Amino acid sequence: MILAGTRSSWLVKALLVCIAAATMATAQTAVIGDCENGTNQNNFGAYWYVYTDFEDGGNSEISNADPNGDGTYEFTVTEGEGCPSGTAGYGARMDYTLGDTDPGSGSVTWGSSAGVGTMLALEGEVCDITGAETITYWAKADPPVDIRVEIATSVVEDFCYHHTIHSIGSSWEKFTITLSEPLGIQQYSWGEEVAFDPTKVEKVQWAISEDEGATENSSGSIWIDDVKIQPYTFVPADACESCVSAPGAVPGDFLLADMEETQNGLGYYTYCYNDVGERSVSSPEDYSEIFEGVDNDDPEIPILILDGGEGYDNTEGAYIGFQLGPTYQEGSNTILPFVGIGTNLADELGLSPFNAQAAGAPGVDFMYKTTGDYEYVALEVETDQDFGNPGAVYYVKLPATEG
Repeated sequence: MILAGTRSSWLVKALLVCIAAATMATAQTAVIGDCENGTNQNNFGAYWYVYTDFEDGGNSEISNADPNGDGTYEFTVTEGEGCPSGTAGYGARMDYTLGDTDPGSGSVTWGSSAGVGTMLALEGEVCDITGAETITYWAKADPPVDIRVEIATSVVEDFCYHHTIHSIGSSWEKFTITLSEPLGIQQYSWGEEVAFDPTKVEKVQWAISEDEGATENSSGSIWIDDVKIQPYTFVPADACESCVSAPGAVPGDFLLADMEETQNGLGYYTYCYNDVGERSVSSPEDYSEIFEGVDNDDPEIPILILDGGEGYDNTEGAYIGFQLGPTYQEGSNTILPFVGIGTNLADELGLSPFNAQAAGAPGVDFMYKTTGDYEYVALEVETDQDFGNPGAVYYVKLPATEG
């Protein structure tokens, strides 16, 4: 690991390579959401959500999400409700009751509705899916119901989104949305006709509505899972594909750590860590376990052992074998499981952080490889900055090497 490059002034306390919960996509297939992290965050870094006709004057309700009082809901995916194509662990389930007050605007009204969706980008942003041909998903409903599947884009300003209609039965079934007009997706005649723009996609949502044959005061449940888009390769906005090149000699004046010993070039130490932290855990099933490349006398606090042959070109290197654990709660926050390897650039108290600017080397070069079903690892830089943000952790995602 070599310090190099040019960046702004940082006082650096630690460098860490962290692996967190993620799902590996197959070639040319991107998983938008499989719900398996147990939260409402999907694989594109955006979110699952539910909605009703409240803002338009309707009174439809969703009973398995917490209302915020303004027509929005706090929603999370449900354990044990996933589809059989995956692990059947988590799925997006919505329990709804359509209202008996028609929503509308002025003298125009329309049918009551409720829906569940997943975003392809954060609020106010868009996702470019140019080249994608289909979106697939698994679904079931109780009772069976016709739903409107909408592909929302920012170029549509009157909510007349491109859509298709699917009949959802009582057993899990895989459905396909063809992203072409007019045989696949189309618009209703009541809206402004706008060509589908794959560079401006915001979300996919599944609506149950009187307009598609549901009746007022009707109640039921719908399950959605394993939403995928193909052919498509998703690259997160916080990932850096261009940061990675073939291994070899790297220009730089200061070798921070060659992993031949745990003590690095600054006199501090390389280590590994898991997500136990201050939590009280009773078994390995409660946390992310590191079981290779460590002294495991206390699995909750693994001690890194540098292994011969695990480094670049068969030298010693920092290596861990692990199994990610479940998500867990810290107050009101749901934390995704993680493990990592780090090297300190300051003492344990952080009293003498490394001044990267003064050293003339505020960039980092290092060699790494990964195996397993993880698309990205995160390089994290923990800092103690002198311009008002002490203890900040900055990061960039780097693509997994798959061996």
